[in-house]
Amino acid sequence: QFYSNRIPIGKHYEYFKNGQVSEIKPFKNGKMHRKRTLYYINGQLMQEVLYRLGNESDNYYMYNKRGGIMFKITVKKKTNNKTLTHIYLVKSTNNTSPILL
Repeated sequence: QFYSNRIPIGKHYEYFKNGQVSEIKPFKNGKMHRKRTLYYINGQLMQEVLYRLGNESDNYYMYNKRGGIMFKITVKKKTNNKTLTHIYLVKSTNNTSPILL
């Protein structure tokens, strides 16, 4: 983990007690920037969220413990400061692209 004047920069790793990576958080100028990745204890991908200088992107993805995509979440922000969230369930077939339901 890297810091510059106590401000996080670069990739920061967190680990489960068994030594597997639990989370990778990339920072730029003290704010999360680019893809934050979370993992299950078995090492499979759990979640991906994109950030731009601390702001979460409009989309993120959740995966099951076998690595298949479960759903995509889309967050839309309205002008009156209310947030509208859409959850798209995803059906994945044998090694094909996921299908939004």
